[in-house]
Amino acid sequence: MREKVVYGAGLGFFVSSMVNALLVIAKEYDEGFKEWLKTVFTHHWLGHGILVILTFIVFYLLGYAAYRGGLGVAVGRTYVYVILGSILSLVIIWGFYILHFLGVA
Repeated sequence: MREKVVYGAGLGFFVSSMVNALLVIAKEYDEGFKEWLKTVFTHHWLGHGILVILTFIVFYLLGYAAYRGGLGVAVGRTYVYVILGSILSLVIIWGFYILHFLGVA
């Protein structure tokens, strides 16, 4: 059971961190999207957070359900999902703002 929780949480974290980075960029590029978040959730950051949390929950449950016993290696490497998700999210957001600052994006 613990392995299913760890695997689901790793998958949920990875996907939600990617969604977080993409939402940051989407809100900068699409004022309509940002306004929709404000309308639906009263503030765009509140909507952003709720969407990221929902993404985590959905992919946690998918990972939990998809995990089949005997994948000890997959669970043992779940930390890679967490580290990779953190680094990729950071690179995506920083990269976007650096390109934005330089006038490229």
